[in-house]
Amino acid sequence: MGGPGFFGVKLTSTNLYAEEWLVLILWGADNWLLLNGQWVAANLNQYQIQKPLLNQLSEDQWDNLSDKLIDATITSALVKNNSSLICLQKESIEHKLEIPSDPKMLPVFAGNGKQRIWFDHENQLDAWVIISTTAELFC
Repeated sequence: MGGPGFFGVKLTSTNLYAEEWLVLILWGADNWLLLNGQWVAANLNQYQIQKPLLNQLSEDQWDNLSDKLIDATITSALVKNNSSLICLQKESIEHKLEIPSDPKMLPVFAGNGKQRIWFDHENQLDAWVIISTTAELFC
């Protein structure tokens, strides 16, 4: 799901589209995301601030994220230069997956403790890609 530079969500095929992946391609991409205002992931040294939905870094692993995303339907998506919001619905529950416009809502970088920043010259449309099962890449 995450790692050095990606966070991927598998999209089910429809009558119009083949199976595809929606991928966020940022270093530590899962650390840039919130689901319903909660960190998707963070470094171990920040768990005392907020317990993330996903922990794959220690022996005591947990996943409180996948059940919310698997079989959910994307109802809307809005990607701006400095923020992204993907609204999902699973059964009658709505979820918001986002890169917030306020980076202070995100965990800091683990190595240097600095706040994440989305620079003015960067555009989040460049960070989201769709990868089809035919190995085509769409930005």
